[in-house]
Amino acid sequence: MTIDTHREERSEKKLKLAIAVTFAMIVVEVVGYVLSNSLALLSDAGHVLLHVVALGMSFWAIRFSRKPPSDEATFGHHKVEPLVALINAVTIFALSIWIFYEAYNRLLEPPTIKSTEMLITAIIGLLGNVAVVFILKGPKDLNIRSAYLHVIADTLSSFAVVGGGLVILYTNNYLIDPLLGFFIGGIILFSSIHLFRESLDILLERMPKHINLRKLKSRILEIEGVNDIHDVHIWSLCSHIHAMSAHVMVDDIHVGHTQEMIKEINVLLRKEFDISHCALQFESKHCSLDFES
Repeated sequence: MTIDTHREERSEKKLKLAIAVTFAMIVVEVVGYVLSNSLALLSDAGHVLLHVVALGMSFWAIRFSRKPPSDEATFGHHKVEPLVALINAVTIFALSIWIFYEAYNRLLEPPTIKSTEMLITAIIGLLGNVAVVFILKGPKDLNIRSAYLHVIADTLSSFAVVGGGLVILYTNNYLIDPLLGFFIGGIILFSSIHLFRESLDILLERMPKHINLRKLKSRILEIEGVNDIHDVHIWSLCSHIHAMSAHVMVDDIHVGHTQEMIKEINVLLRKEFDISHCALQFESKHCSLDFES
């Protein structure tokens, strides 16, 4: 497995700054909740916490990918990322249930909301989200693309909270706050389910969703000298490192003649399917018949 160190260092710096800004937003929104009694702010803080998790997962994935394999961990420690993501998904799911419960109680008895404090805090949160979007803007590898999409979703959520704050400020309609709580809780619930499925797929070593197995086999068969490919296994070590093993049938040729073929297959897999680790076993038709007998 080859690693682009310079690209990962740039990604790491971006993620560090994004995590710092996002964590500061959580603190601001929790303080804003205490001052204003707005469930929408607290719900949004929980939503932002989800994105801190996403950013943190991307950051630690980079760190773990640099850690060299050992005799005890021949593939390294990449599985830590989906394992922690699975735990976080369950925690975030529980958070969304609590938000729904609190929003329901507030629908029955809407509390008084200090709209000015809520609006000021929501605007700060919105500005923070916009800042993170610009920090992560630009060329993105697969490692931080999902985190970037999380932040885009949170920016839209912040717009909703600002709009709710304006409605409360000018109408004193406090029902807007629990309704926003339901809305943001729904976003959190959807995100937690997506995170749970994604991490579980990696832990169960299912086929990465971006890979079409038929297309992959077809493209490899186009390489000169490849007669057949079978026993193909493709899995993910973490969200951005994918691996494959396969048996490749060729003519009866010298082992040294397969080197160029191996290089061509690896280049194809990396460029078109983002598979960075591949173990190939070459066999001829005569060899295959010997195995069958």
